[in-house]
Amino acid sequence: MPIDDEHEAQVRALTRDLRFSLIELCEATGVETRIVHECVEHGLLEPLGEEPTRWFFQGDAVRRIQIVTRLRRDLDINVAGAALVIDLLDELDDLRRQVSILEKQLEGIQLDLE
Repeated sequence: MPIDDEHEAQVRALTRDLRFSLIELCEATGVETRIVHECVEHGLLEPLGEEPTRWFFQGDAVRRIQIVTRLRRDLDINVAGAALVIDLLDELDDLRRQVSILEKQLEGIQLDLE
């Protein structure tokens, strides 16, 4: 696993159990509540709680908002487009994990054959 992947895995593990209110998430990421609402509408974020005043977000929401912010700033992509990009990035991460598992299994098979 490259060092960046290790670092990201550690950050995800540390932030997995964190919870942010809507206001805390906006303060942590520097975005307006409108952007968070759009992210929820497009399925990028899944708040815990029924209404916005009672919403809480898991720690990975910060990373997702940061990606949305970068895509909007650097590539002028709207939130709907950012949702598609993030879905594809998530799928790519899943595929990379699967390939890593398969490579390890293949190594084990090759060692058994030797």
